[in-house]
Amino acid sequence: MEVSDFAMLFPKQIRQIIQKVLKDDIGIRMTHVGMEKLIKDMDRSTNRIAFSMIISAILLSSAIMHATGAGPSIFGMSLLGISAFGIAFFLGIWLIISIIRSGRL
Repeated sequence: MEVSDFAMLFPKQIRQIIQKVLKDDIGIRMTHVGMEKLIKDMDRSTNRIAFSMIISAILLSSAIMHATGAGPSIFGMSLLGISAFGIAFFLGIWLIISIIRSGRL
């Protein structure tokens, strides 16, 4: 009995679906599950990448300042280069500690 009802209704339902598709009367509703965690993780990793790029820029600029002898010198080394290297060093340590604390490498 159910098979015969299905056989009779199925072509009509398919025709209705096709008509709705042709009229652009069909919409799809999607619900994202767990998207907040993904966004949070991506935001954290993006921040770490940006922070790493800043540290590398400071490190490179300190090397350039040291090589060119920019600014005042102490014992033949650029004071600006050494101070920028120190800042990059401490920021790098801070980044490593934050990565270790999060438990993800």
